Amino acid sequence: MNLKKKCITALTCLSVSLINAAPLKISQSGGTIYGYLGYYESSTNSTDENGWYEVMTDGDYKKQWAPAEGPLTTGFIRNNELCTYVQQTVMGLLVRAFYSTFDLNTGECTSTTSLSTYMKPLMVVCTAYDPEEDAAYGYSYPVYGDGHVFVKINMQTPTVMPKIVRNMQSADDEVCYSMTYSPADKQIYGINKRGEMVRINKTDGTEEIIYKPDTGQDIQNLVTGLVYSPFDQGFIWNTYLADGNSYLFKLDPPKKTCEQLAKFERKEEFNFFVTTDDLIDFDGPAAPTIISNTFIGSPATTGSFKVKMPEKMYDGTSISGDIQLRLSARIDGKEKTSVEGLAGSEVNVSFEDIETGMHNFEFVVYKGENFSIPDSEKLFIGNDTPAKPANLIFTSENISWDAVTEGSHGGYIDRSAVTYEVVVDEESVATTSGTEYTHTLPSGTVSAHYAKVTAVCNGARSETAVSDKLLHGDPLELDVVFGPKDNDEFELFTVIDSNGDDTSWHTIYDDYEFDDTSFFEYRYNKTEKADDWLILPPLNLSDAESYYNLAFDAAASPVLLRDGKYPVERFEVYIGTAPTAEAMTHQLMGPTEPDPEKMEYTRYALIPQHYSLILFISA
Repeated sequence: MNLKKKCITALTCLSVSLINAAPLKISQSGGTIYGYLGYYESSTNSTDENGWYEVMTDGDYKKQWAPAEGPLTTGFIRNNELCTYVQQTVMGLLVRAFYSTFDLNTGECTSTTSLSTYMKPLMVVCTAYDPEEDAAYGYSYPVYGDGHVFVKINMQTPTVMPKIVRNMQSADDEVCYSMTYSPADKQIYGINKRGEMVRINKTDGTEEIIYKPDTGQDIQNLVTGLVYSPFDQGFIWNTYLADGNSYLFKLDPPKKTCEQLAKFERKEEFNFFVTTDDLIDFDGPAAPTIISNTFIGSPATTGSFKVKMPEKMYDGTSISGDIQLRLSARIDGKEKTSVEGLAGSEVNVSFEDIETGMHNFEFVVYKGENFSIPDSEKLFIGNDTPAKPANLIFTSENISWDAVTEGSHGGYIDRSAVTYEVVVDEESVATTSGTEYTHTLPSGTVSAHYAKVTAVCNGARSETAVSDKLLHGDPLELDVVFGPKDNDEFELFTVIDSNGDDTSWHTIYDDYEFDDTSFFEYRYNKTEKADDWLILPPLNLSDAESYYNLAFDAAASPVLLRDGKYPVERFEVYIGTAPTAEAMTHQLMGPTEPDPEKMEYTRYALIPQHYSLILFISA
């Protein structure tokens, strides 16, 4: 038998990265406090545990989620969203900045805007949000020179240059690295560099010293969390002391006390704290109850809520007698109207000409001067933007998706008016009211294709749905060499994150120390076992009488761990009949541990008939 030799060459390299998890419990006081964990002591300098946590007043904490957008510098809650300012540094140099908002429960990033690092007054390091003014106050940097400035950010325009209230260059020891808003007196409080708790004048940035908390040691000037906790009837504060350890304190300004609640075992630093708890009047009535509203299922901007007045006080005692209670009705924190009613009665509250958009409706009951905690509901008023089309399926002959039946914010859309714009490979191919479109891809050598579908309703456009990559066409003929030299080449590869840990194969296109070329890199998760596939494009390996030569260069991460050793990395090589993990049934190379130095690996194989793909797997 005349055996012919054919060649395939690929370059690959293996490397390192991250991920998250989360339960929760109730703090001792019943309060709910959250914070961003920005640092903890780790023998490997790991940052895997950085993220959003529920923090207990005994020093315990439970992870909720970790933002992919990176470390959160400072933030606050506004309209039930977490609003954050993020500065990313390398070797102390500011390289990128963002303003981002997140869903508090899921951690989904609902919006993000890149900020110019030249807008130094917007590079806030700590903030406090005043809902009465819809403004955030904080400390940042002057446009020119050193030191800090105290700024006011209009949250209607959170990415616009803020108002500089006070230049702190001559009063640097008054800069606060921990600050918060107190709903009890609607004032801003902070801990300045002298370790004093101060009330900050929002008009001119000057400070009124309340007292100097007795922590037993001097504080270190690091950015840490401070929040007023209604259930704790005081301020919860994370700080570092002179001994280098991180502590949690409860501050009571009227009593001028400072109670140590916990000493963190790993010197944890929470960049900022927030609470979802409402201000509590323990002598006030219980909360009202929203029963229904006329806005759901309607594009109307005028409508009403039906609300039931409480029958009991906050402490559980009954409200006796024919006492008129006042119901304050608010939209986005501003009172719009109020009505009166007896305890236990149902009242209707009308609203007129509400601006189209997402709004938070809040209802608070007053019995004299005493008030309840609120009941609230968040609604999109008016015609909503259509939701992104779901379940987009793209084949070589057809495109289909699910009908859009609701707004992207859960609001109203006219389902009969929804149309869909269909795009294939950046070319518009159809506008249709249906949920399917027949489209045949052209023949030829294998290439990558994408379909996109956008829902349109009354001029409002949805977020565009993008299909999974579809490889279509004839297999590549040998000999071939893969670099990858550009993104178009990498598009012909299939990457499978089998364990769903969001860390997998990607490409590096820059010069590297091995030689002047680019390579494939695997970033693995430190807590999850790797199960990720890099599958080559379809190749014509149909000659059953040929030996095929697979040659590639590989190397492990050249970065030493703290123990002075290199991380252990492994890969395997398989072949299969389809670009799926399940189809990779024939092993060419077992588990192999590459060195940090580049090494060449070669395999000759007689390929069983119909096998058309070769793959790398990290293990």
